[in-house]
Amino acid sequence: MAGDTTHAVLWKASTPSQITDLGIGTVAGIDDAGRVAVSWGVVFNADASSFPLDNPGATFVVRDFAGGRIVGYKGTQWPYTIVEWNLAGDVVREIADGVVISDANSSTYQWRC
Repeated sequence: MAGDTTHAVLWKASTPSQITDLGIGTVAGIDDAGRVAVSWGVVFNADASSFPLDNPGATFVVRDFAGGRIVGYKGTQWPYTIVEWNLAGDVVREIADGVVISDANSSTYQWRC
């Protein structure tokens, strides 16, 4: 439907009727500690505090959060630069000429170039 926007929302299994709206965008992932990474580059902690991911200097999107790794890409057109952040929100790696297409875990993420 024209004009629709997607909101990232969060609820606890124990209180499914209590929904927290995290804003426009999508959830990239949630870990066992209750941290949620959202597409626009913010990590929300289980205690409702949050912190931004380090801006890699260009338009960026977070695509996946799993296994203690936060992965996305920067740029406005293909080929993109893949960006990986640590759990403190710091950029730890950039790989040119690709885009994240799938999952990340503690040792691997998929990308294409």
